[in-house]
Amino acid sequence: MAMGSEDRMRDINIGIEGVSLKVDSETFWVASEIPLHVVSSSVVGGDLEETNHILSVRVPADPEQRDYALRRPRAFVRDRAKVLGINGPVVGLITGLDHERLQVAIYAEGETKVAALATVGLTHLSAPGRHQVVYTGEAGPGTINQVILIDARLAPTAAVRTATLATEAKTLALFEAGVKTEGGSPATGTSMDTIVVASTGRGPFSRYAGTATLVGHLIGQAVYDSVAGGVRLEQDASLNP
Repeated sequence: MAMGSEDRMRDINIGIEGVSLKVDSETFWVASEIPLHVVSSSVVGGDLEETNHILSVRVPADPEQRDYALRRPRAFVRDRAKVLGINGPVVGLITGLDHERLQVAIYAEGETKVAALATVGLTHLSAPGRHQVVYTGEAGPGTINQVILIDARLAPTAAVRTATLATEAKTLALFEAGVKTEGGSPATGTSMDTIVVASTGRGPFSRYAGTATLVGHLIGQAVYDSVAGGVRLEQDASLNP
């Protein structure tokens, strides 16, 4: 598997102490000095409650390697983790997108900080109950993957609300950009979208995380901006192939 090493990855400052983000075309890697509390729908580590590492890996273009990644996504992500020297539990995502297209939006107020990361593909657009899209493996994966990093303490209720709020913000970004399914319905996402919510467990405590709360407001802003930026990239690419 031809993949770059850690020393070739560039750093992006996300403004959260002890949490780093490294990126190259094949990968983005969030590493934390302290365990992050996670809620996720990820292909790897979706059952974890804590992790120090969140990894997104690009599906290779080579047909044989691509087949391996899609048939055995857990093994594929763990292979990349080993290359990077990660030995502990990993929350892992896969995408067909170049990670240089990663969108990062950061908002902070007082001690509460939020960084939203998004890779946005629009090739399998769906709308729940309106337009079902079943991925057959014939086209490249075109998911919208989100990682929301929160420097705060979240109650379990707030963590769940954070995931639903981020989905609302994603849907709003798609709606306002006029993104629609093949059937003509407003798209709410793609058929294989993934979300990871990770909090540091320090600083201000939030029992709730709706739009009326500070943490919810910051999440909404960050997620909307990151997804909207990715949508613009995809739309520009379709107009100027």
